[in-house]
Amino acid sequence: MNLARAACCIAVLSAVGFGLMKLTFAFVCWTGGHNLLEASVGAVASVALGAGLGIESFLWLRDWRMRNLDDGPQKGL
Repeated sequence: MNLARAACCIAVLSAVGFGLMKLTFAFVCWTGGHNLLEASVGAVASVALGAGLGIESFLWLRDWRMRNLDDGPQKGL
């Protein structure tokens, strides 16, 4: 169950990262123009960077949640 939840979170965060990368590359292509090589590199790079952003975001969120659970409310002070 935890593996399925992690895979789902990574997929959602990767889709968001892919969308952000596509928008970024589209803006660069729109403002500067591009040729066939730049378009193909932008298509491949947005997939790779989107997946990387998704995995990195999942790991960051997992560590952040664990830190908050470990630092829970202090008792007896």
